[in-house]
Amino acid sequence: MTPIRCLAYTLSQVGVCTAIPGLSSLQELDEILSYQNATAAERDYSEVVRGFKEYKTGECVYCNHCLPCPAGIDIGRVTRLLDVTKALLTADSRAEYGQLKNKASECTKCRACITRCPFDVDVVSNMESAAELFE
Repeated sequence: MTPIRCLAYTLSQVGVCTAIPGLSSLQELDEILSYQNATAAERDYSEVVRGFKEYKTGECVYCNHCLPCPAGIDIGRVTRLLDVTKALLTADSRAEYGQLKNKASECTKCRACITRCPFDVDVVSNMESAAELFE
């Protein structure tokens, strides 16, 4: 695990918009600052999280490794809304879904997202459920 991958993982978590890493040397500062110019491959932490025991196969962690979606669906956001709303459908969650540019019903079932997901989430099924719930 590299500092770049650690920061990429941290910033991909729901509700996280900034991170302040601890540093003990100028070398560590240089390493973490290199995140700004890192390639997608250098930021990719999917192989590391495959072995995490906290995650269950089939459960989305909203990491967006499933993207890009050919239909432009923000899969992680739709799935998070679906998960939150399973407990209680609120006007706020309906409004947030309504503001999405691309709706779950636009899913073409191409399954490209499923091949990219490190957690084996059935994204197509989630999009169908979200379309039924919100549309």
